[in-house]
Amino acid sequence: MSAEWTDKGPAPQSDDFKKAVEEVKKLKQSPTNEQLLTVYGLYKTAVNDPHFSAVKGNEPWSVNVTAAAQKWRAWKAVADTGITPEEAQKKYVDLVGELKERYGLEA
Repeated sequence: MSAEWTDKGPAPQSDDFKKAVEEVKKLKQSPTNEQLLTVYGLYKTAVNDPHFSAVKGNEPWSVNVTAAAQKWRAWKAVADTGITPEEAQKKYVDLVGELKERYGLEA
């Protein structure tokens, strides 16, 4: 992730991203835990609030057990790729599109 975002605060959100954020809540079936963690990691990187570098080193203490630790690791995995918030938003939209095709949306 670009270091320039560290001091910029939340990233602007595209309309497609905002729509995908709402759609993922309306899936007919719950995606797998792995898919949900990927969605979470992309979301946290996409909104850049806070930037991952602000929390790096603050990994939840019960690393191998809690959902919080799993989420933290998912976010770290995305942050470690170095993608920008804009790129994360695009990947998020693409992933939600795949999940919609697989699981469908509630009416």
